[in-house]
Amino acid sequence: MNTPLVTVIIVAGTNRKKELVRCLKTLYDSTYKNIEVVLVDNSESPKLVPFVLQRFPDVLCIRMPENTGIFGYNVGFAHAQGTYCLILDDDCTVQRDSIMNAVRAFESKPTDVAVLTAKIYNPVIKSFQTQLYTDRGYVDIPLFSGASIFRTDVLRKVGYFDASFFCWQHELDLSLRILAAGYKIQYEETCVIIHPKGVEFRPMLHYYISRNETWLAVKHFSFPYLELLLLKNLVVVMLLPFKYKNMKALWHGVHGYIDGCISIGPALKKRKVLPQHIQRRFFRFHVLGTNES
Repeated sequence: MNTPLVTVIIVAGTNRKKELVRCLKTLYDSTYKNIEVVLVDNSESPKLVPFVLQRFPDVLCIRMPENTGIFGYNVGFAHAQGTYCLILDDDCTVQRDSIMNAVRAFESKPTDVAVLTAKIYNPVIKSFQTQLYTDRGYVDIPLFSGASIFRTDVLRKVGYFDASFFCWQHELDLSLRILAAGYKIQYEETCVIIHPKGVEFRPMLHYYISRNETWLAVKHFSFPYLELLLLKNLVVVMLLPFKYKNMKALWHGVHGYIDGCISIGPALKKRKVLPQHIQRRFFRFHVLGTNES
């Protein structure tokens, strides 16, 4: 098997030093050795980079002057030397054979397969986030989420994350742009990533998801999908206090929804309506949970 270089890009957040160390340990314990690790430091702590370099001197560390959100991944992409790029949150861990399996999968696929999204296990709820994909035998899917590995040359062509999203739903936006460029996204269940995610109420998560769902619809969708996605977003917001048993969830969701509708100027400037078949497939997958072309 060829052993192309894989760039692993991690964006470090605040107060997760232990999780970051655990993530790095699993990377360097991987059976696939031809990797470079790029750590983009969004932690706003001057102590994190020296701490990391003392323990992992081969890591390329880039310290950001402030928390730049998902723009940190774009910085990592720009520095990537690998044929492939794997993106990870700093609290992820990688099973030993996962990178090897992802490279093997890519090397056996046609070049129009641009992204492999991993099988993600959440130990907090003790289940696979992607179990539905496995159960239904999904291979081609219309979006990636969480830990995924990309062909670097495709990222250079299509563009990186839309930094205006700051956080959340940025994967959906890039997924749509990748599909519109004629590439495929596939699910690779032999690439297993552990990512603990809680189910507790998180104020900013609901704000950004609600706001960014609105921007996503405005950027890419024509009527009637635009109307349906905005309606779906509003329904999800209205149900937040029932899901989390916390009325503050409603406030943050409504705040995000209103901000998204008021501040659509940047999304309108970037508006590029997708082909109908991509809109239809994404809507069915993202809203209805079906994977029909």
